[in-house]
Amino acid sequence: MKTIYSLLYVNLNVALNEKVCIGLVMSDGETFFYQFSAKKLSFIAPLLSTEKKSFIKHYLKSLEKDIQTSKANTNKLFSHLSYAEQWAKEEYLNYLSNYANNLVSFSAPKTIALANNLDNFKALFNKYVHIYEEVSPKLDEDEQTPIGIKDQVNRQFYPQIKARVNTNITLNSADFETILVPVHIGFIGNNDIPVLGQTLDFTKSIQHVQHDITSYLSLTISVEEKEQKKGKYFVLGKEPAKGDKTHNFWQNLRTSPIVDYIELDEFEKITKYMEEHNVQPYFEKQQ
Repeated sequence: MKTIYSLLYVNLNVALNEKVCIGLVMSDGETFFYQFSAKKLSFIAPLLSTEKKSFIKHYLKSLEKDIQTSKANTNKLFSHLSYAEQWAKEEYLNYLSNYANNLVSFSAPKTIALANNLDNFKALFNKYVHIYEEVSPKLDEDEQTPIGIKDQVNRQFYPQIKARVNTNITLNSADFETILVPVHIGFIGNNDIPVLGQTLDFTKSIQHVQHDITSYLSLTISVEEKEQKKGKYFVLGKEPAKGDKTHNFWQNLRTSPIVDYIELDEFEKITKYMEEHNVQPYFEKQQ
């Protein structure tokens, strides 16, 4: 099997293409290695605002948690459960390189004539990122990192609905044949119609929010083509500040006839709908 790798960057200035490599992922399609350099991140910290530093640290922590959970739960990749497990696929690394957040991005995957093992991963890490640290990198826990909306949803909402839907899964063409690239979805269930939900973070860039909602709407089309019926589609979010560029987008979305927009502090409306309509998981089990 061929070995591919992708570099993880922090973008200091998107317009000028100024970026710093802070991490590496390497895969052969079955197993993968991932690590970032906390020391390298500390070098560029003075160039970043407090908000940007908090976002990066939160993102890296979430990514590391997802990967460790994946490794602990299964040895088989490409299941419904894990966003991180999709990294072992070259097409998903390509997807990340095209659509990652403006602040953090992945390079397009490259093929390398090396075996996919830890020694070679260390050698690439030393070459492209920084000196490899044998101990897993730790981020400064003293800073109070704001809890993002998706974490709030994961902690407060999903535990209440996990018996009725599949939560936090990545869908691909094996699930709905017209999906071109994998799509991570908040939840999916079914009664007499498919029931889907996605969380949008309006604190991100307008381009990022537009991409997220476009991917979600494309998924709903794929679902309807398979089911031959319209579904119920929820969007969970939090109103952005009125001065933010995303506020007009939020305003239009909450009045859209295509989706049911729900504010984060009103998620009980979704719970009530699921109870009243006896929504059940779309897939038999969450793998």
